[in-house]
Amino acid sequence: MPRRAINHPLAASDLQLFRLAAIHAPVHIIFTDPDGVIQFANPAAERITGYSAKEMIGKRPNLWGGRMPKEFYERMWHTIKEEKKRFHGEVLNVRKNGESYTAEMWISPVLDEKDALIGFVATEVDVSEQKKMLATILFEQERLLEITDNINEIFYSASPDLDQIFYVSPAYERIWGRRIADLVLDPTQWLGSVEPKDRSVIFASLKQLVATGKPPLDAEPPFRITRPDGTVRWIQSRTIPVKGSAGAIDHLVGVSRDITDRKEAEDSARLFRNLLDQTNDGIEIVDPKTLRYLDANLATCTHLGYTKQELLALTVRDTTPLLTPSMEAEFQKKIQAGASILINTMQRRKDGTMFPVEVSLREVVHAGATYAIAVVRDITEREQAEARIKESDILKNKFIQIVSHQFRTPLSAIRWNLEALMGDNLGAMKPEQKEFIRTTHDANVEIIDRVSDLLTAMDIDEDRIRIEKSGISLEGLLASVIGTFKGRCEARGVVCTYVPPKDPLPVVSADADKIRSVFEKLILNAVNYTPSTGTVTAVLIQKKGLVRFEISDTGIGVPLAEQSRMFTRFYRASNASAMMPDASGLGLYLAKYFIEAHGGKIGFESTEGKGSTFWFELLV
Repeated sequence: MPRRAINHPLAASDLQLFRLAAIHAPVHIIFTDPDGVIQFANPAAERITGYSAKEMIGKRPNLWGGRMPKEFYERMWHTIKEEKKRFHGEVLNVRKNGESYTAEMWISPVLDEKDALIGFVATEVDVSEQKKMLATILFEQERLLEITDNINEIFYSASPDLDQIFYVSPAYERIWGRRIADLVLDPTQWLGSVEPKDRSVIFASLKQLVATGKPPLDAEPPFRITRPDGTVRWIQSRTIPVKGSAGAIDHLVGVSRDITDRKEAEDSARLFRNLLDQTNDGIEIVDPKTLRYLDANLATCTHLGYTKQELLALTVRDTTPLLTPSMEAEFQKKIQAGASILINTMQRRKDGTMFPVEVSLREVVHAGATYAIAVVRDITEREQAEARIKESDILKNKFIQIVSHQFRTPLSAIRWNLEALMGDNLGAMKPEQKEFIRTTHDANVEIIDRVSDLLTAMDIDEDRIRIEKSGISLEGLLASVIGTFKGRCEARGVVCTYVPPKDPLPVVSADADKIRSVFEKLILNAVNYTPSTGTVTAVLIQKKGLVRFEISDTGIGVPLAEQSRMFTRFYRASNASAMMPDASGLGLYLAKYFIEAHGGKIGFESTEGKGSTFWFELLV
């Protein structure tokens, strides 16, 4: 078709031939008048646009076109109408069914013998599929380039003797730390980075490859390289020989990958496995659903008497006969909630013998899979040792009980005799004689109280304490206890004060003897550890639903670092031990036990060097 326009006059027969050619042409062809009104449309135009020739004739091409920018059409009309030249472009059209498609378009002006415009011939070719294919090809090319450039594996092609490098991917620069341009100039450069001890491994592998003409079934042995920055990396390659038409090896292709992380992980796993196998505790990995053994360390196999292969065919039920279905359900519920379980049970060996174990169990999620990890400790020796200690404690306690009871009888007799002397039952005594007897009596009473506390502590250990409650008045009980301390307060020069409640307190259900003992121990501590001229103040307070006793002193206080241990059996604060070396350290322990046995609470606040406030609360 002429570049400028169609301006050759045609005979009627020629026009008919032209029309027939257009009808049978595979491309979209239309004729329009000078205003762009369609006069003729061939079948291909009908097929491509979806409109019939009848629907198109008398209309303009914007019936399916007109989707391009205004500037596009201005340029088109200027070219074909003003310049009377052919126009070529790519347009976006819409078929009758609403489907969009891309077409390549040519429009040529038709001129008469006087060069006057008599119409246009427009042809279009649907290039949608070609554009899609081209886009796909370009996308795949870009993807291939992107993969090649960014994949962390080296693809290479080289001569059989490696004296020529035909191709190497960009990963070489990242892994080797050297430039590809330098490798092309000196193909032996890559070998210079290989550890000298590993070079023989590479040459032996290549020699075998060239000799057999077949790639090895497995990857070649890994080797080490040292990069310019001094770091060492592990590399593994897979090389394949490519034969020419004559059957000889023409060149080599292969891939090398950095396996340093994998090698380190394998080494770490191997070391970790060795450590696990050297531990005395059994470590078991179990399927939490089926309880089948998935893995176990050497200690597990040794304890149970199975080989590892035998053990992996068993479940936890086979080795832990005391495990019931209800226990399984409870354990699974707890470990699924993220809890760690610690239990004592029995395991059964292959020979049928049983032994005690302590099992720590928890759930672990790794790589999307869930496992139950159990650390199993054989506690046979520990239980035997505990049994020996328990037996020794029983014997010790029995001995202390016997000795304490034997002490208490003569001590009580001495006390009664001293009280008889103090009461002038055997005749009047001089004041200095009475003071001597009183001091002896107080020491005797203190020894009796300590023996009693020691026996009570042993009763607590052996669960022989009984709380016998009745309705009691704490005010009356406290008043009677305070009366017994007046002489001690005066002798120590301590001002002791009791602040009674404003309103009568309700009766409390409690064991009077046990609460009296608590009052005595707290008051005794306050008086004993308050220096001369100090003060001790006791109060009873009624609160909502409870009664609170407080005793405050201006004594030596308790060091902050030691306060958490004050209610521990036989424990004494360091400054208290310095002030009174011979106390037992049982008073607060017994007081706490008695109060908590009543469902109450006990505590204290203290500042070293300034004093303390001990308190307890009982429910009304």
